[in-house]
Amino acid sequence: MTRSEPPELTEVERARWDAMRSALGGLARSMRAGDLDTDSQEAAWEQVRQIDLDMSRVRDALHVPDDAGELAGPLEVLLRRVPDGW
Repeated sequence: MTRSEPPELTEVERARWDAMRSALGGLARSMRAGDLDTDSQEAAWEQVRQIDLDMSRVRDALHVPDDAGELAGPLEVLLRRVPDGW
């Protein structure tokens, strides 16, 4: 199976993806620590649900870290071999 050209996330999509990762990471850390009661968990999930983001575009976009350095090129080659939807 070959991969079509991956979407490039817009600046807005990248900002929303960063917000989503931050919100989910904070929620996960708080849940592991037992710091959230039921109302706080529901509020945190509502924050996540309000982030307007097409997750299929995020899933299929290339995610080469900014700090990949000399490995950015080889990593991109590898990521381009992954089939759509993975």
